[in-house]
Amino acid sequence: MARILSIGPDSEALVVRNRELELSGHDVRSAETRSDALALAGSEPFEFILLCDRFLPAYAIHLADELKVLAPAAMIIVLAGRAIPITPSEINALLSRPTSGLKAA
Repeated sequence: MARILSIGPDSEALVVRNRELELSGHDVRSAETRSDALALAGSEPFEFILLCDRFLPAYAIHLADELKVLAPAAMIIVLAGRAIPITPSEINALLSRPTSGLKAA
C-alpha cells in the first residue's frame, strides 16, 4: 500500500494510529518532533505525510510548508484543528484518493 510519514507530539496517540495504519498494510515511519520529521522527510521517499490532530493549525501549516520543500512528491495531510481525533478508517479514505500537494482534513 502506501509509504507514510506519521508525525505527532503525543507518542501514545502516534503508536495507536501507526499500528492501525500498519494493520491496513501501510509502511509507516513516525516522528514525534519537528527535527525528526524534517530529517526523515529529507532522507526517505514518502507518498503521504500525516500531521497529527494535536498540533495547533498554524504550527501544522508551517511544518507542512517545510516538509513540502523536502518531500515535494508527497501528499501532506494536515489533521490539526479537529474537534475529535480522526479515525483510522477516515485516514484510509483520505489515502485512497491520492493527489500530490497539501490537503487539510
